[in-house]
Amino acid sequence: MTADPGGTPTGTADASVVVDLTAAREAAAADVPPEFLAQSLGQYLRAWWLRVRSGDSGVLPVVLGMVVVAVVFDLRAEHRVHGAGDG
Repeated sequence: MTADPGGTPTGTADASVVVDLTAAREAAAADVPPEFLAQSLGQYLRAWWLRVRSGDSGVLPVVLGMVVVAVVFDLRAEHRVHGAGDG
């Protein structure tokens, strides 16, 4: 151990190993989804549509299901209000 609290402990620093901190930047950029790199709404929507077409639909089925359920319930409620008791 060194006496300096901010110093490197002896035996842990290897001068022959050099870490390139900029190399990870390109690798990290490749892992970023395209919607985070989009510069416009059009680019975001294009990236989203490509994901949907490739099979990654995300929450789209849930949202579409909720819309269908809401429309069905709305139509049934409208039918009850306007025509159920008129004979």
